Amino acid sequence: MLNSQIVADLVIGIAILLIVNGALAAILRWHQQQLRHKAGTLLIALSRSRLRTLTLALLRATMAVIISLIIYCVVIGDRVGSDLWIPMSSIVIVSVLLSVLATTEIRESGIVFDFVWIPWSQIKSVRWTGTQGQTLSIDLRQPLELDIRKQLKIQVDPRLRPDLDRVFQRKLDRFN
Repeated sequence: MLNSQIVADLVIGIAILLIVNGALAAILRWHQQQLRHKAGTLLIALSRSRLRTLTLALLRATMAVIISLIIYCVVIGDRVGSDLWIPMSSIVIVSVLLSVLATTEIRESGIVFDFVWIPWSQIKSVRWTGTQGQTLSIDLRQPLELDIRKQLKIQVDPRLRPDLDRVFQRKLDRFN
């Protein structure tokens, strides 16, 4: 049977977890709104399928847990204590939040990709790849902030392709 101290610690831990993650979700939403404001009016929203979002969330959460365990073991020692569940849960929740809140939007002043705004002037070229031309490959003039990639690949519903082609032709002709 659980003693009262363990129950109290558990309740406090869950309360801290909810408060911290609620604050992080609010910060991520605020940042996303700032990016959207900077990037201008929404032209086309490229949403991920639920399966892809869930897969990405699971992958990020798994990676977060593995990295956290490695850091914890290196910094604290080779034992994993019971006090690890609060930071571990937080990391998993934040990873899932990042996956769920991340969007790709084509906007008047550029593209919002996850939590990064890419102005049209930063886009070198776009092309369709994949077996049925459903993958949009975007070549960048410089890597994204905090990233080494100079190319983004986005799965797109083929029905959106004509609209995207029109937007890209209109927006990128100014910079190429």
